[in-house]
Amino acid sequence: MQFLRDISIKRKLIGIIMATSTVALMLACSTFLAYELVTYRSTVTQQLTTLAQIVAESSTAALAFDDRRSAGETLAALRAEPNLVAACIYTKDGRPFAAFMRSGSRRDLPRSPGKPGAQYRDGSLVLFQRVVFDGDWIGTIYLKRNLQDMNARLQRYAGIVLGVLLLSSLAALLVSSKLQRVISEPTLRLAEMASRVSAERDYSLRAAKRGNDEIGVLVDSFNEMMGQIQARTQDLHEVHGALERHVGELCDEIVRRQRAQEEALAAKQAAEESSRAKSAFLANMSHELRTPLNAIIGYSEMLREDAEDHHQERSAADLARITTAGKHLLILINDVLDLSKVEAGKTELMWEDASPAQILEDAAGAMAPLARKNGNQLTVHCAPGLPAMHVDVVRFRQSLYNLLSNACKFTKNGTIGVDVVPVTVDGKESIEWRVSDTGIGIAPDQIHKLFQPFSQVDASTTRNYGGTGLGLAISQRFCELMGGGITVASEPGKGSTFTIRLPQHRNRPAVEDPPPAHAAEGTGTPAAPEPQTNTVLVIDDDPTVHDLMQRSLTREGFNVVVASSGAEGLLKAKEVRPSAITLDVFMPGIDGWTVLSELKADPVLAPIPVILLTISDDRRRACLLGAAEFLQKPVEPERLAAVLQRCQPDRLAGPVLVVDDDAASRDLSARVLKKQFGSVIEAADGSAALEAMSQQKPGLIVLDLTMPGMDGFDFIAGLRQVADWRKIPIVVLSAREVTTAERKQLSTVVRRILRKGDFPGVALAGEIADLLREGQPVRAKLPGENC
Repeated sequence: MQFLRDISIKRKLIGIIMATSTVALMLACSTFLAYELVTYRSTVTQQLTTLAQIVAESSTAALAFDDRRSAGETLAALRAEPNLVAACIYTKDGRPFAAFMRSGSRRDLPRSPGKPGAQYRDGSLVLFQRVVFDGDWIGTIYLKRNLQDMNARLQRYAGIVLGVLLLSSLAALLVSSKLQRVISEPTLRLAEMASRVSAERDYSLRAAKRGNDEIGVLVDSFNEMMGQIQARTQDLHEVHGALERHVGELCDEIVRRQRAQEEALAAKQAAEESSRAKSAFLANMSHELRTPLNAIIGYSEMLREDAEDHHQERSAADLARITTAGKHLLILINDVLDLSKVEAGKTELMWEDASPAQILEDAAGAMAPLARKNGNQLTVHCAPGLPAMHVDVVRFRQSLYNLLSNACKFTKNGTIGVDVVPVTVDGKESIEWRVSDTGIGIAPDQIHKLFQPFSQVDASTTRNYGGTGLGLAISQRFCELMGGGITVASEPGKGSTFTIRLPQHRNRPAVEDPPPAHAAEGTGTPAAPEPQTNTVLVIDDDPTVHDLMQRSLTREGFNVVVASSGAEGLLKAKEVRPSAITLDVFMPGIDGWTVLSELKADPVLAPIPVILLTISDDRRRACLLGAAEFLQKPVEPERLAAVLQRCQPDRLAGPVLVVDDDAASRDLSARVLKKQFGSVIEAADGSAALEAMSQQKPGLIVLDLTMPGMDGFDFIAGLRQVADWRKIPIVVLSAREVTTAERKQLSTVVRRILRKGDFPGVALAGEIADLLREGQPVRAKLPGENC
C-alpha cells in the first residue's frame, strides 16, 4: 500500500484496472477448476461404487460356498478397468479370500477391511463395500483406483487457464493505458496548478474546467478556495501591523507578571518560614509557660499543706486561691496552645479504641462535684451493646468534659443529662453524645457565636459566668478532626442540648459495658474473678501460633486460652485472670503496645506477667530495652489520693534521680519525692545526670525532655549504652508537647509520660507510686531464655 501512495496517478489507475481484471479472471478460473475437480471425483466415486456392487453380486456365491477359484476369476475380470490398481475379497472374519493386483503396482493390501465407503488416500480412491447374502454379512469387497487420468485432465485445464489469464491481462493493460487518460489528465493539470500557486504564492491563478463530473466540481472548489485565500491574504496583511503592536504590549505585560510571580513566590516562602517559626514558638511556649506554672502550683500546694498543718487558716485559704488561679491559668494556656496547634494544622491525634460506657462513667464521676456545687442533678444513660469508639480518647474527653462543665456552670438547681445512643444519618452509622441541661439557654440569633474563638454570646455572660470563649471552639475542631462535629439546639430560659456526633466503626468489636451509673455518685468496683493458676493466655492474630502454643505449653502442664485480637485478649484477661500472658506486637485493630498499656493500667490485671513475642528484628531490639507504656490521663485528686494510699515505696531499689534544667521545678519535684520515697539525686542536665549515675545507680529517673546541652532524648541514648542501667524505670515529666514520632521513640525505654501542671505536688508522688505498683518493665522473651 505504501508503494501505491508514491507512484503517479497514471500508474495507479493502470494498476487498479489490471489488478481488478486479473483477480476476477483468477477467481473465475479457480471456480472452474474446482468445479471440474468436484465433478470428476463424484463421477469416479460413483463408477467405483457401481463396479463394487457388480463384484459383490458375482462373488456372493463364491463366498457362500467357499469357492476361491470362482472368486479369483471374478476379480481377474477387473483387468479390463485400466485405472483399477488392486482388488480383494475378505471373509467375514477379515481374512483375504481372493485378490487381484495389477502388475507394476505396489503389492500390498490392507490386512483387514476398513469401514464401508469411499476414501481418497495417497492420490488414490479406495472403496470398501460389504457382501450381503440373505440379509447376512458374509464378506467385504476392497477396490483401489488410481487418479492419473484426473490429474492429467486438471493439468491440461490449468495450462488452458494460464494462457487465457495471460492473454486477458495483456488486453486489460492495453485498454487501461488508453482509458486512464480520461481521469489522470485533468487531475494532473489541477495538481500542476496547485504546485504553481505554492511556488509563486500567486493566489490569482485559476485552473481550467473541462467537464461537469466530479473532477469539474473539484476544479470549481479549488478556484473558489483560491479566491477566499486571496481575500484573506489581503486581510492578513492589514492585521499584521496591528498584531505587531499587540505583541509589543503583551511582552510588557509578561515582564510585569513575571515580576509579580517572583514577588508572590517570595511572599509564599516568607509565609512558610513564618509557619515554621510559629510551630517552633508553640513548642517552646508549651515548655516555657507550663514549667513556671507547675512550680507555682506545686509550691502553693506544699505551702498550703504546711499552713493547714500549723492551723494557719488564712494563709491556707490564700494559698488555695493561688493554686486555683494557677490551675485556671494553666487551663487557659492549654486552650490557647491547643487552638493554635489546630489552626496551624499541627494537631496529632492518638487513635485508640475505648468503651463509650466506660468514658460515660468516668465523665459522670468527674463532673459530679461540679454538678452538686450548683445544686444540679446529673443523670446518664448509655445504649447497651455499643461498639468500641476509635477516637483520640484524651481530646474526646476534653470535648465532652467541656460540654458538661458548661452545662453545670450555666444551670442552677436543675437537671443535666447525658445520653449516648447510636444513630444513622445519610446511611452512615454514628454515635451521638447528647448533653442537655435546664439552664439559661441561648437566643437563636446568638448561637452562631458559640464556636467562634474568643467569643461569648454577650458581655453579660462573661461578667456573670466567666470564661474565654475557647472551650467550644476547641471542642468543635477536635470533633471535626475525628470525623464528626458538635451541634446545638437551645431555647432561652428552658435550656440547651449539645450533641457530639462521631462515626461508628461497625467492624470493631463491642466493648463490654461497665456497671450502669444512674447518678453521679461513686459506684463500687465488682469483685474480680479469682486468678486461674497454671493458665496462660495467648494473644495473637495468627491461628498457627495458637496451635503451636497450645501443643508446646500443654505438654509442659499448662492450660492455654487463646485470643485472636487485642480487644478479645483484654476481655479474656478480665474473665480468666491467667497466671501469665503471651502477647504479639503486630495485630490489626488494637496492637500489642496498646494492649500492654491497658493491662498495666488495670489494677486487677497489672500484676500478671506479660511476655512480648515478635519475630521482627527492630521490635526484638526494642524489646531488649523494655516494653513501653504511653499514659497521659486527666487524673482527678480523688484517684491520686487512692493511689497514694496504695503505693509501696519500698519497691525502689535506689534513690530517685530528678533531671530538670529549671531549678524551681527540679526543687519542687525533689522535695515531693524525697518526702514520699526517701533519697533523691538532682541533676541540671543530661551530662550531669550520667555523671551522677556513675557514682550511684538510681532506682527511678524523673526526666525533663527540653534542656540545654544534652536534652532528654540524648540522655536516654547515653543511658542505653550501659547494660546495667537499661532496666531503670523512666518517667518523663515535661511541659513539652510530645509528638507521635517522639512517643514512638520513647516507647522503648520510658515507663510513663506525664505533663507538667497535670501532676503538681503530691499528685506526682502518687502517680509514680502507682507506676511502681505495676512492677518492672516487661521484656521480650528471647530464644533460649526462660520467663
